[in-house]
Amino acid sequence: MLEDLGWASLQSRRRTARLAMLYKIQHGIVSTEGLKSKLQLAPSRRRRAHAQQLVQPVGRTDYRKESFLPRTVRDWNTLSPTAVEADNVDTFVSRVSLH
Repeated sequence: MLEDLGWASLQSRRRTARLAMLYKIQHGIVSTEGLKSKLQLAPSRRRRAHAQQLVQPVGRTDYRKESFLPRTVRDWNTLSPTAVEADNVDTFVSRVSLH
């Protein structure tokens, strides 16, 4: 039914929503107490990596590894440079949906 309607899967929509929230946090659109201080830019090591790579938070348990920040940073670091360098949230979301 999803294919007939042309809708994205729930998993894909949730991923896009998480990445959009991280974009808003990074650009100061959403104010979060202390969360932005936990986000650190990673040193560039890969050629294909975008300039806004983040350090992956460490978690010892599956519960922590799959929480918002580690899971979203993992997805963020795989995005294309064109998606990350979007001028606004709507452009970012449309580029993430294509990725």
